[in-house]
Amino acid sequence: MKLLHLILVLCCSVWLLSSNVLASEISIPNNGFENDLNSWPLATTFKDNVNIANEQAHSGTKSLHLQSTPAHSSVMLFQTINHISGDTVYHLSAQVKSGDAPNGSVTAVIKLEYYNAAGKNTSGVNGRLSLPPNSDWTPINVTARADTDTTRVKIYARLMSKGELYFDDFKLEKPDIQLLPPTRLQAVAGKPVPVKLRVWTDQAWPENQTPPITLKVTGPGGEKIITPQITRESDQQFSIGADLPPIASGYYEFHALLNGATSPTAARTYMTVENRQPQNLSETGTLLHNGKPFFPIGIYHPENFDYYNRGNTDTIDSSYKLLAENGFNTVQGSSTNNLDTLQTYLDTAQKYDLAVDVPLYGGGKVKDNLAVSLQKIARFKNHPAVLNWKISDEPDLQPKISGEVPEVYAALKKADAIHPLGVTLATDNAIPDWAAFTDIIQLDRYPIPGTALTRVADFTRIAVRDKAAPWQNVSFVLQCGWKPDLSNQPTVAQARSMVYLALIEGAKGIWWYSMYDPKWDITQTPLWPHLKEINAEIKVLSEPLMLGENVSGISCDNTKVLFTARKYKGKTYLLITNPEDAATQVTFRLPETARYKNAQTLDDKSTFTIQNQQLKLNLDAIDSFTLILQ
Repeated sequence: MKLLHLILVLCCSVWLLSSNVLASEISIPNNGFENDLNSWPLATTFKDNVNIANEQAHSGTKSLHLQSTPAHSSVMLFQTINHISGDTVYHLSAQVKSGDAPNGSVTAVIKLEYYNAAGKNTSGVNGRLSLPPNSDWTPINVTARADTDTTRVKIYARLMSKGELYFDDFKLEKPDIQLLPPTRLQAVAGKPVPVKLRVWTDQAWPENQTPPITLKVTGPGGEKIITPQITRESDQQFSIGADLPPIASGYYEFHALLNGATSPTAARTYMTVENRQPQNLSETGTLLHNGKPFFPIGIYHPENFDYYNRGNTDTIDSSYKLLAENGFNTVQGSSTNNLDTLQTYLDTAQKYDLAVDVPLYGGGKVKDNLAVSLQKIARFKNHPAVLNWKISDEPDLQPKISGEVPEVYAALKKADAIHPLGVTLATDNAIPDWAAFTDIIQLDRYPIPGTALTRVADFTRIAVRDKAAPWQNVSFVLQCGWKPDLSNQPTVAQARSMVYLALIEGAKGIWWYSMYDPKWDITQTPLWPHLKEINAEIKVLSEPLMLGENVSGISCDNTKVLFTARKYKGKTYLLITNPEDAATQVTFRLPETARYKNAQTLDDKSTFTIQNQQLKLNLDAIDSFTLILQ
């Protein structure tokens, strides 16, 4: 939601002595696992993955222990809480601690999953953390608004990677006041800081009233309470605004206060830069590479995993050559901090006409890498293979470095005004908080086998809607598998549908994850022989999508079928996908202003009829194609 720019005269400014969180806590039976697994039903599927730890506890003497096995690297346990109110914000928190993490980190998730009286799951939001091996106890939390018809909620503890986790002290609250995203705010050094926030109150307020909300501001001058300007959005949702004095460095942090209650989460300002559009991004979010519009068709981990972990570059040439032969034009580069090794990667990419997304997060570090990142930029910013610089991969899952990204973004901007800076984001509600601190929004959502393919469309649509500026690029990292048992590799039809879902909703770059991982080599899997054809299809569609005009006035009688149309060089490209598991017959109504005389499908396989401005066609289950109209 876009907010009005609110100007505040600071009505009062007094030093804050203390405040208390007065949120209404909802009882979670056996929230600390002192009664073993009572109230937490254990699925037979995970009987070998779940137990109670007596030697690890945040409080009391016990905690929940989740551990991956060869059969299951994703493990979950949940509890259902009844008598939940609809149209209310809930805050779930817990303590989590990692143990073994064979891949260098382990992903912890807690979730709020809402259900209505009919038992239908209406929505759900994850809170995620990426933890190093054997971490200390760390808080994890998630806030989500319940749907209007919500009657109950499932709360989850999940392990989402290889390794082990300990969970303890779950708490479910209905906060009296809660800040809503975005909570990462921009500040420009030396200029007044406009504060624009949204809050939710548990109490509904009459139409002629606004709640007495104040802000606790922590900044260079210490802690103060200020009275903001308040604008009503609904009887429980309000926008609040303030103008704060300029700061040259540091930050402001905010908590919302209401009648003694404090919001469980805080908002913060981060330094950014003005006029931050890089030279190699067009006004509509198209990447430019060596002076020309460029649509990335890329892949992650394009080097043999065992060789790469040993710092060996012997397989780079053969891997890059193979990728170029199969329709890829971009690769995820090496995150090495050895500049000579990076030179080898870039030179090899140039040899095969591949562009490189250059990671700056060697060792998973951001601020600690800033000095060497600046060296990389100084040495390689004129290298023909460089497409962009990547600040961090999934910083929204890494609380220890997430706060470093905005400041590093500002520093890197000063070093290179030509190449875009990017981050990869993994969580559902990340865009509002991160869009101000990246030029490329790269999404990695992997629906198979857990969720519907349409999640790809949902997340792309949200990113395009919530990005901070029209010139920002949205790219999607699609799932092509990384598990030796092929349990998360899509079928060819699913892979093509995911491509179409991302393109239809506005993605201007497609990536695949991954080529190599431990015990994984995509060239030995069923999907590999088809990726060349899929990549070739993306390449054909890329120019209309980057440079064409939107065609309005087309409608479809089946809302589950997604489509978009682009006019380019006298032709209209109509992209269509049916992501559902059932075949269907659909009718498109074409604009009266466009009398198409000729039509053909991009693959020359699909059948259709056009008569009286109606396009009729049969779609198979999980079916995707492009119709070219003239």
